[in-house]
This record gives sequence, C-alpha cells and structure tokens, in this order.
Amino acid sequence: MADTNDNSKIESVWLITANVVQMRPFGEGGTETKIGTKHFRGNAKIYIIDAYWGMCETVTVIGHHRATGCYVKMDLPLRYLKDLRMSLCYSPKVIELTAEHWARLHGIPSKEHWEERILVLQSWPDGLGSQNAG
Repeated sequence: MADTNDNSKIESVWLITANVVQMRPFGEGGTETKIGTKHFRGNAKIYIIDAYWGMCETVTVIGHHRATGCYVKMDLPLRYLKDLRMSLCYSPKVIELTAEHWARLHGIPSKEHWEERILVLQSWPDGLGSQNAG
C-alpha cells in the first residue's frame, strides 16, 4: 500500500518520447504502405519505458491504443518510431504503468538513465538513427 501512495504523489517523470511513423512499408518487398501500426495511429505520441537491449530492435512503449483510446503497454520495433526525445511525462496513467513495469527492480529510472539510453537507441542498426538522419 505504501508504494501506491508514493506513486500517487509523483507529479512528473522524465521519459523517452517518440512518435509512431506516419507511413511504413508492408507486405512482400515493402510494396504496400500502412498508416501507423496495428495498435497506434501514425504520429501518435508514445513513451519508451524499456527495451530489449541485447536484441537492438524492440522497445517497450506506452501510448493511446488506436481502437480503444486507452493507454496500453506493449513491445514495438524501434524502426516504427521517429523523433526520439526526452520529455517530462505528467500523465498519471503513464506514470502508473511505468512504475508497475519498473517495480520489480528499483523504481522509475532517473533522467540521467534515460539520457544514456536515448544515445544507445539512436545507435541501433536499422533503428531510429537510420530513419531520422538530418
């Protein structure tokens, strides 16, 4: 119960923020295009809360689901994201889902942790770095 009270007092946390790509290749050879992803609209704002660091291709995100409008947490290929940046998150639901995700370890990481991770994500092959050059 103490954790719930502590989490409810959190007003904001630093997280990595990105947007879902507007259009992405789909099908054999990428001949078709899709808008956004199955679960997120194109240009939807999402929060990156973790990653599969050894695989260098998938991140864990929280964002508004395109069908329900509710916040959901799921894994998404980094290549479907653009405009990686640091931002303060004020949404109580996003903070709650992030705290639940990190509860098994040490709580929501600091701004310094996310600043280091954003550099790592930008260096991943076939990830954001190659799509957002310039």
